[in-house]
Amino acid sequence: MERKKWANVPIEIKERLKITRAQQVMRCLGQVAELKMVGRLFTDAGIALVPLKGVALSQVIYHDPFVRSSCDLDILVKTEDVEIAEELLIKAGYYHALGFHSMYDRQKCHIINTLHHHEYISDGKDVHIELHWRSCLWPKEQVLALWNTSRHLTWLDAGLMQLSTEENILFLADHGARHGWPLLKWLSDIAMLAKDMSEDDWH
Repeated sequence: MERKKWANVPIEIKERLKITRAQQVMRCLGQVAELKMVGRLFTDAGIALVPLKGVALSQVIYHDPFVRSSCDLDILVKTEDVEIAEELLIKAGYYHALGFHSMYDRQKCHIINTLHHHEYISDGKDVHIELHWRSCLWPKEQVLALWNTSRHLTWLDAGLMQLSTEENILFLADHGARHGWPLLKWLSDIAMLAKDMSEDDWH
């Protein structure tokens, strides 16, 4: 049956798809390795970590981290852990895109209170990390409540946590709407999560 699906696909298209797939798998492998490293680093320091979207979501939805690629790693930590998390990322070879660590305390406080994430870059790795401490969707009190409903993941054995199905759907719908739904896979993610929702879950 699988061969019949591909029977009428031109060879050049098949080859392009194979190359694209191989590139995606390599990119995802790097992100998986980095997520595992960061997860263990944060867990050893007593910092709770929730991966958002990306390879972790791909594992949850499709049971395969290589199905859903992303441009970077998005991770959520508690507000009080942001500075420690940054120190750990710097030690791991990352640097803040805007030089957060060299700012005055007043500047740091302003950023924490008005923005929702930092971006970290590494010259030696093809992975960017976005460190989130709040969401555009939920106010501070509701973000704090997320930690009570998030569940532990055994995947990667790196001390990771995961948003509940309901919160993931809300988060992904908000993210997609704010960006204008440029990618079909964003709708697919929500559809895959929604199909397992019961009537009670929807209420």
